[in-house]
Amino acid sequence: MEEIKYPEVLSRETDLQKIEEMLKGYDMTTFEPSQYVVGGPVDAGMVLSKVVYPAYVINPNVKEEIEQILYEMLSQTDYDVYIATLYIMSELFKEKYEIAPFKMNTEKILKRLKKELQDRKTSFQNGLRLPNGYVKKSIWEELVRFDQVAKEEYGINLL
Repeated sequence: MEEIKYPEVLSRETDLQKIEEMLKGYDMTTFEPSQYVVGGPVDAGMVLSKVVYPAYVINPNVKEEIEQILYEMLSQTDYDVYIATLYIMSELFKEKYEIAPFKMNTEKILKRLKKELQDRKTSFQNGLRLPNGYVKKSIWEELVRFDQVAKEEYGINLL
């Protein structure tokens, strides 16, 4: 079986819907979930490091595509907002420690993220059903922790 070279696939893909589906991790055979989260979603940090950043080296337009997709994900389901949050937090970390080959234009994304997290607070407090059926009950607590990290490390309020 031939290995799929995802950075090359991403660098050539022009259909933002296909890129979005890949980032969301609905197909767990494409990218494995985080090894640190039981029943968790896609490992956003790994996808950035192993797919998005190498694709950006091939095609710099990938940066703007990813920014647009993350922004659009924030108007979709609770799961999509959560996944976008994972990517944004990972990107902020990678930018701070100069691991990322680019800096995302996060001003618009962070403003929308904050609004969506506030608007969905009650929903998140009730838990989040992941595509694999697992219900993550502690999702709001995790988002509060992300907010604390964002304040301390990046000077950003998420909530």
